[in-house]
Amino acid sequence: MTVPVFTQTPGGFVTAHQLPDGRFLIEGWHLNLAPHDSDQPRHDIHYEWIANTPAEATETVKEFVGWLTTPIGTPTTAAV
Repeated sequence: MTVPVFTQTPGGFVTAHQLPDGRFLIEGWHLNLAPHDSDQPRHDIHYEWIANTPAEATETVKEFVGWLTTPIGTPTTAAV
């Protein structure tokens, strides 16, 4: 089983790195369109997990992708 190293989402991206002991570090980076301390968008880490197996790592990547559906600071209501 191959764990995706980089997965882009509408609201950011997910990375997976294999650690020296064989486990996987999974990180979910959220696109922040309106950070409180900057006038420029940036990515902030919001989710992280260490998975013990490739199967667990792949499932964690899928879970994080589902959570990163929209950027932070995106208007949630349509203009009327």
